[in-house]
Amino acid sequence: MPSIQASTINFIKQWEGFLSRAKWDYQRYAIGYGYDILDGETIDGLPLLTSTITTEQGGRLLERHLRTRIRWKRWVGVEQILAGSCQAALTQDQFDALVDYCYGGIFSQVKDTIKAINKHASNVFAGEAEIRAAWTGPITATDARTGQRTILTGLVARRKA
Repeated sequence: MPSIQASTINFIKQWEGFLSRAKWDYQRYAIGYGYDILDGETIDGLPLLTSTITTEQGGRLLERHLRTRIRWKRWVGVEQILAGSCQAALTQDQFDALVDYCYGGIFSQVKDTIKAINKHASNVFAGEAEIRAAWTGPITATDARTGQRTILTGLVARRKA
C-alpha cells in the first residue's frame, strides 16, 4: 500500500481552497486547506482561531489531519484506514486520489467506495466507473441544527473538476 507523500499533499491542495484565517465551514471552523480546528489548537504557538497562517503552515496542518484526525470507528490516520480496509494494489496516484476522497468525504460514502474498489481488487481499473460515480455523485451530510440532509454542492463541484 502506498503512503502519504508530498504528491498526496499536493494533490489535495490543488482541489482545496486555502484560508489564511479561520472561517466557519459546515458545523466547525476551518483554516488552511480545510483543516478542522479543535478548541485551543495551535500551530507554531499561534492560536488557529484568531491567527493568520501561511500556506506552508496550512500544508503541515493538512498532513497532521491526514495522519491523525480521520474519524473511522476511532480517530486514526487515513493510512491506517486504507491499510485495514482497502484490498486493491493501488498506484501512488490512485492512493493520492483515495486519500483526497477520505479527506473530504462523508465516511458512509467512503466505505461504499472502498467496497467498490475491493470488489474489483484484482483489477482496480475495472471498477473505475463505479468509483467515479461515487466520487462525483451527491455527497450529503446531516445538519446538526436542523436534522435535515444537505447536499454538499461545493464538494461535489470540486470532485467534478
